[in-house]
Amino acid sequence: MLIYEDLGDDDNKFLVTAGYTMNNFTIAALYQNADFEDQDIDTVLLAGSYSMGNNTFVAKWGRTKDSYRDGTRATVWSLGAEHKLSKRSSVYVGYTNADENYQDDSMDGFSVGMIHNF
Repeated sequence: MLIYEDLGDDDNKFLVTAGYTMNNFTIAALYQNADFEDQDIDTVLLAGSYSMGNNTFVAKWGRTKDSYRDGTRATVWSLGAEHKLSKRSSVYVGYTNADENYQDDSMDGFSVGMIHNF
């Protein structure tokens, strides 16, 4: 997918995504550039998943570079799993770490949940 958006006043966004599935393995990538008057933000995201029976295992990695903050970067990575209970219900667990270099700050998140589609 390719998207370009003119936001006016020389501000614009550009996004390109791609994905490929081969048997039980899926990979995906995203690149986005947001160009504003005094700020240029570049984002890259890579993701992969592997399905095995009723289980899907997921890994993601992303990085954002922000010219407004002297080119500093924020990096995020995630690991997760989903188990299908039925065609309409599943449970999931995930862990995420975000490292924001411009604030010398790191955040961790852990999620557990259930999804049911009505």
